Amino acid sequence: MRKLADLNLNTLIVTEDADMGSALLSMQKGGVAAAAVLRKGEFLGFVTIESAVLSEPNTPVSDFLRRASAHLEAQDAIRSASKKFVQQQADFLPVFEGKRFLGIVSALALITELGRSYDPLTELSWSDALRDWGVDRLELGQELCVIFFDLDNFGVYNKTYGHLVGDHVLQGFAKLLSKRIDSTKDMLVRYGGDEFALATIRPREEIADWLATLQDRQFNIPEIPAPVTFSYGLSGGKRTTEPSRDHVAATLDNLISLASKDCLANKPKSEDREPSKHQRTAPLPATSDWMRIATHAAHQAATASQSSIEIYDTLFIRGEKQQHQVIVTGKMAQDGQEYAFRSVKPITADLEKTIREAVWEGALLR
Repeated sequence: MRKLADLNLNTLIVTEDADMGSALLSMQKGGVAAAAVLRKGEFLGFVTIESAVLSEPNTPVSDFLRRASAHLEAQDAIRSASKKFVQQQADFLPVFEGKRFLGIVSALALITELGRSYDPLTELSWSDALRDWGVDRLELGQELCVIFFDLDNFGVYNKTYGHLVGDHVLQGFAKLLSKRIDSTKDMLVRYGGDEFALATIRPREEIADWLATLQDRQFNIPEIPAPVTFSYGLSGGKRTTEPSRDHVAATLDNLISLASKDCLANKPKSEDREPSKHQRTAPLPATSDWMRIATHAAHQAATASQSSIEIYDTLFIRGEKQQHQVIVTGKMAQDGQEYAFRSVKPITADLEKTIREAVWEGALLR
């Protein structure tokens, strides 16, 4: 799970004897909305660009100093830090590592971060959180298992009962899994659509016991008369030697891919359908190739629009009627404003074109 230490904090500092005119120039030059005020390395508070614009230039910074209502720690999880912002009704808070001041984080920065890595419907992170967590564990030399979950016949619920009930199905399944999670061992995410993934450092035999608690692969939703069923696939946890710490990102991609294929093989036969005319039958490129294609497209789009575009992740999901889709998430900054985007496109025979279109549409078509 990403922490505040993983963010680009606002490190702009002005001294308490500075005036608001110089503080305003510093904030404008740095492209930030606040500046920390320090005295001999000690954090006193901060001033905002709003107060600097409204004040006389020669007014002392100390006259507009705002005390922080709370302090954050660099190792705080982004989600827990966001809750503190809500509790304190704050727009800026300082981040410390022990007693050392590191910088300021804004509510907007956390909203942007949560927008790319948090699904408010299921209250789970998206797949980028699983990748960060999984890579960290593999780099530590820990063994990793991945379990890939897929709801059976999910499209039927949307069509028969409506999308609101479909949302309740997703929420019910997320709760079923979440209450069995140990955050010291597991990372559960919504992978995309009706798919979920769990990465864990539990031993393989413990995972078997854990899976046995899932109530015969079914659960109930009040609006649906029959139990909702799901399938899962498992990969990893079988090494007999020390796991390699080289190419950990590729190793994680392979674990996810194998678990997804195992899940597909375990789906009820009634879900087997003829491939749609747009479904790609050739092997899909590795995730690293998807990122390369998306990053190149982002560079082209940024040049054309005179903006800055950063790609966070590229995901593969299987939607209704086995239709493959690509999800591209990222951030665009232009004219002093930035926003996160998430673009979903059906995969056609020309995969590279699909990814390029997803980047351009997500970043440029607001």
